[in-house]
Parts: sequence; structure tokens; C-alpha cells
Amino acid sequence: MFLNKQEIIGYFSDQINLIDLQCEKALIALESCAKKDEEKNLVNTTRKLLISKDFAKLQIFSNLVREKERSGEFLIDLTNPNENNFNNLTLHVDSNKTFNVNPNDLDFIQRNINMKKFFLSHSNLKRIPGEIFRFMKSLNLLDIMCDKLIYLQENNFKHLENLTCLRIHYCKIEFIETNAFSGLKSLRELDLYGNKIKKFGKGAFNDLENLKYLNLSKNCIEILKDNTFNGLKSLHKLVLDENRIRNFGKEAFNDLENLKYLNLDRNCIEILKDNTLSLLSNLEYLLLTDNPLSQIESDAFNGLKNLSFLDIGNSHRYWSTESLNFDSTVFQPCTGLKIINLGKNNVNLTSEYFNKLTSLQFLNIRHNMIDEINFLNKMQNLEILDLQFINTKEFNENFEKLCLPNLKFLVITCETVPRFNSSFSNLKGIHINRAKNFQNGAFVNLLNLDYFRLRTNDQKLVDKLEKESFKGLKSLKYFAFEINTYPYIDLKDQLKDKESVFMSLLDPQIEIKPVLFYSNGSSSIKGEDFDFESKGSVNLKLLESDRIIIFLFLHNAVMHFDYYNNEYYIKMKDN
Repeated sequence: MFLNKQEIIGYFSDQINLIDLQCEKALIALESCAKKDEEKNLVNTTRKLLISKDFAKLQIFSNLVREKERSGEFLIDLTNPNENNFNNLTLHVDSNKTFNVNPNDLDFIQRNINMKKFFLSHSNLKRIPGEIFRFMKSLNLLDIMCDKLIYLQENNFKHLENLTCLRIHYCKIEFIETNAFSGLKSLRELDLYGNKIKKFGKGAFNDLENLKYLNLSKNCIEILKDNTFNGLKSLHKLVLDENRIRNFGKEAFNDLENLKYLNLDRNCIEILKDNTLSLLSNLEYLLLTDNPLSQIESDAFNGLKNLSFLDIGNSHRYWSTESLNFDSTVFQPCTGLKIINLGKNNVNLTSEYFNKLTSLQFLNIRHNMIDEINFLNKMQNLEILDLQFINTKEFNENFEKLCLPNLKFLVITCETVPRFNSSFSNLKGIHINRAKNFQNGAFVNLLNLDYFRLRTNDQKLVDKLEKESFKGLKSLKYFAFEINTYPYIDLKDQLKDKESVFMSLLDPQIEIKPVLFYSNGSSSIKGEDFDFESKGSVNLKLLESDRIIIFLFLHNAVMHFDYYNNEYYIKMKDN
């Protein structure tokens, strides 16, 4: 049986018209009936049921027609489902239509269509009518968005034995019943982002023995009870950020022996207790940023021998008088750590905290307190170091004793810019805050520096600038000199007088002219905010805002500065 587009649409239009005609005749005939109102309601209800069935069919076949037209086919063979493949089917039922489709009326899907992806959207659906999937056994991906859906019940998806990805976003699901995902033995990805989930029934994740990824982000979970994730032995990634989690039992993560990534960012965790995570022996990534942590108990990281990434930043803002407390031995079980973010915790750090962390490549300890920095010399693999706004004594004297030959990016806060010794010759980027003075020859050893950014609150530093101030900076691709002028002072003319100092940083063979550019008032400057001219050209700009004046040039490069994702790098444009 071959059908073209007009025949399919015409058939369903005729069916709906026929239903409307028969119902209209019935309503006219009921005018003389004693119980005409009651009977009329029955007729209208029947009409909606009949039309909803054909409406679903019409949407499905219309999608099939569009799929065929994209591939240049204009005839549809309904006797051969393997020739009628769907890459993506959307069935949207708005608030004015009911979804009372008899599952038996959808048997044509199995007979006529090979459907792989299905998106279901319905404004009034409160429970998933699981039987509608009886004839969709070929589905690989199911995407549901129903803003009144509040339950996931047992056996909702039992017919979808080949499903590999299930997404249920922005519904109002509060509770997941036992065996809600029964039958989904092939499922690899389960995404429940943006619901209202508070609780799980015992064995809620039964049958998901092959699941690799579970996203429960942006829900309302407060407590993770013991054995919540039982059965998820193959799970690699668990995302629980933006919930209300306060605590969890020591066996909350039971059965997750293969978990590699755990995200608990932006929850309400105040105390990380001993052995809470000890069952996660293969965990590599642990994210705990933006929790109101007050204490990490000494054995909190026991068992995490494979941990390489730890983010516990932002537990307390820099203006807070509170601090995060933890013992100096807390990181000892994690000897393989390569990346650690301790920024904004108001912790008084000593060298003992880092004795075992000799494999570190990334260390952020901004907005903390340390008594000395010589312990950094043990970290010969360190590539990125953030020391912004730390309180340290005799910074310059200690800094000159540092030997970090593999360091690529450095963030520091200091009144006098220190002299960078020859061990910093591989440095690619530097960000200096609150400088008031330069040491002579501060940058002469930074022969490979690509990125330079200096921010100061001292407007007098402009007058101190000389060509020798930046001596040695010959390979720059990004340069920014920023002055905080709050309360606002017009330094435009003063900076222009120093134009020759900045121009000396550029290749004299490239002819350029400074461009006056008024920024939008943002103090955050990123390379991608600027337009580039032809390849190999240089943009030299003077930027002015309410608080910041910046003299900036970019040479054939885009700077990406993403502190929160622990990324500092320069992406060179192709020649």
C-alpha cells in the first residue's frame, strides 16, 4: 500500500469531518430529548475520544511525510516498516486536547513505522500512560516534557526494551516509585533534570543494570537515604547539583563501585562526615563547590584513592567572617590528585595540607590565608596556580625562591610586582592584581608569555610606567592594563600620554593605530568580546567604563579565561 502526502492528510481530514458530521446529527436529534444536556455531554466526550485517536495518527504520519520529503521520497510504503525510519518524532498535545488514546489504536506504528526517537509533550498529562509504548519497541530515545506530570509509576516503560536514552525534563515529578524503570535493561542515559523530585521508592532504579549516566540536577532532594542507588553497578556519572541535599547516609552510594564522576555542587551540605564517600573507590571527579561547608571531617575522603579532581571552592565568600575547617591530613588518601580548587574558603592553610599532593597540576587557593609559599616547590608538575587575594607575609622575598619550571598560568595579588626568575621561562599567562610598583626587570625571563593582565587600584601607577617596565615581553598575544577608577576619574589623556610605552610591546613592522573604545561598563573582559581584523593583524584598544580603563591589544589570538571551570588557555587563530 503506497500513499502520498495529500492522500494521508486527506484521509485523516475526512475521518475527522465524518466524526464531526455524525456528532452534529446526534446533537440535533437530542434537542427534543428530556435529558438533552446530559446526552449532549456524552456525545461531545465521545467526539473528543475519537478525534484524539485520529489526531495522534495524523501527527505521526505527518512527521513520517516530512521525514520522507527530506530524503527526496514522495511515496510511502506502509507494508515495509524498515523503510519508514524516524530520526525524530514529536507528538504535541496542547491543553485543549485530551490524550485518551487507546494503545490498541497505535498498533499501526509497529506495522508501518520503524521509530527510533520520540518526543512527547502534553500540557495536562499527570501520569505516563505506559501502554502507549506497547508498539514502540524499536525506540532508542524517549523525551518527555509534560508540565503537570507528578509521578513515575511502576512499569511505566516496561515495553521499551531497546531504549538507550530517557529524558524527562521540566515536569513536576515529586516521587519515583519502586520499579519505575522496570524493563529498561538497555538504558544507558537517564536525565531527570528540572523536576521536583524529593523522594525515591525502595528499588526505584531496579533493572537499570547498564545505566552509565544519571542526571538528577535541579530537583528538591534533601536527604539521600542508604541504598538509594542500589542496582546501578555500571553507573559512571551521577549529577546531583542544585538540589537541597543536607546530608546522606554512609551507604547512600552503595552499589556505585564503578562511579567516576559525582557532582554535588550548589546544595546545602554543611558537614562532610567521615567515610561518607568511602564506597566510591573508583571515583575520579568530585565537585562540592558552592555548599555552605563549615567542616570536613578528617576521614571524609577515605577510600578515594583514584580521585584526580576535587572542587570544594566557594564555601564562604571573601567578606564572610566564617571559615571552612578541616584537618591538615584530610587529603592524604588522595595522593593522585591533579586538580584541586580550594578558593574562597577562608582557610588558614599550612604546608602540611599539601605534603602528599606532589602530583598536582592545578591549584587554586585564592581568598585563603597561608603563612608561606615555599611548599609549592614540591609541586614540580604544577601548571596552573591561583594565589589571588591570599594573605601571605614577605610575598616578594619568598616568591623569588620559587622554582616551578612547568608552570603555564599564574594568578597573584601583590603591591610590588616580583621579579620572575628563570624557572618561570615556560609561563604562558599571568594575571596580577592590586599592583602599585614594579621591580626592575620583573619580566625579563618571561620570554614565552602570551597573556598578560594587570589590574590596579592605584591610579599613580600610570605615571610610573616606562618602556623598561615591560621589558622581556616580546611574545604577547593578549595584553590588558586595567585601572580601577572608582570614584570615577578621567584618565583617558593620562593613558594616551603613555601610548608609546604600550606601543613598544608591539612588533614595529605592523602598522596600527590605537582605537578608542567605550565598553558597556563590565569589568570582565574576554577575548571573544572583541572583533578581529584580517589574519595577522593587531587590535590596539583603549577601553573605558564606569570603573575600569583598559589598554588592550590582541594579536592573532583568542583568550579564553574561565576560572570557574578551571580553564586558562589561549586558542591561537589559524594562519
